Amino acid sequence: MRIRAMVAFGVFALLLAGISCHTAWAATELPNEKIIEIAKEKALAMGLNVNNMTVTCEKTYPEFLPKLAGRSFQAVTLRENGVRGGALWISVDRNTGEVIDTLQERD
Repeated sequence: MRIRAMVAFGVFALLLAGISCHTAWAATELPNEKIIEIAKEKALAMGLNVNNMTVTCEKTYPEFLPKLAGRSFQAVTLRENGVRGGALWISVDRNTGEVIDTLQERD
């Protein structure tokens, strides 16, 4: 009986540890490289040539973007090389990779 209880406790402990690890993993933010990749895919879907663009991760100011308030996101800026103006800003959720918003500046 004692062995059965010890085995049951061990199985329970392993299950609990697995749940904790999964929860911690799910809350991990995506690295900037992955966020940039997602932003480039979105720009390609919009018909832009990303091979001729400079891509940077920008400091974010959520107070200026009310619809992004309370979300963990990263803004990525894509600018066409050699062209003044015409930037594209893409906001990507840092946890899910969802493209939240895009803003395109035209000359």
